Amino acid sequence: NAVPDGIDPAWIEEQVRLAITPGALYSEAALEEAQRRVFAMNIFATARVGVGKPDPQTALVPVEADVRPAPMRTLRLGFGVGFDQVRQEGHLIGNWTHRNFLGKLRRLTLTAMAGWAFLPSAYAVFTHNVDANDGPIYKAQAELEQPRFFGHPSLHGKGLLETERTLEQTYEAIGGRAMAGVSW
Repeated sequence: NAVPDGIDPAWIEEQVRLAITPGALYSEAALEEAQRRVFAMNIFATARVGVGKPDPQTALVPVEADVRPAPMRTLRLGFGVGFDQVRQEGHLIGNWTHRNFLGKLRRLTLTAMAGWAFLPSAYAVFTHNVDANDGPIYKAQAELEQPRFFGHPSLHGKGLLETERTLEQTYEAIGGRAMAGVSW
């Protein structure tokens, strides 16, 4: 049905064919797998795979995919607080996702969290307790996923960059990590 601009409808058919071999016997499990694969493309708000009207002359039942596109870009914002015996924190959170970044269903997700931590509590910090500590915390992450990696419909390439600053009872740390991988 409504396929977003820049998305090749053959990619949907490709995912259905990975689950249902043309000419195979009818299988509810295969239909469910096809629906899971189409929805896992992460560009549809809904995806239903079912059977069409049977053709009595060929004794074949066509498979049909009914999809509704999801927004190609989403922005989510929020805030949070955390309380436990040795730490309290408040933070803001933001997440931006582009589901067709530079085409070919490449998904870019940027996530950021910034806040302030109080050890052991905000009350101890504001009353100038000698054992109290406070400071900024953050975590920023960029993730890029490439479906159909090397043109293969079952391979996904993934890359991740992340940096983080944390404040704990006995230390403060700034770190980062990078990851590259292929999933099947």
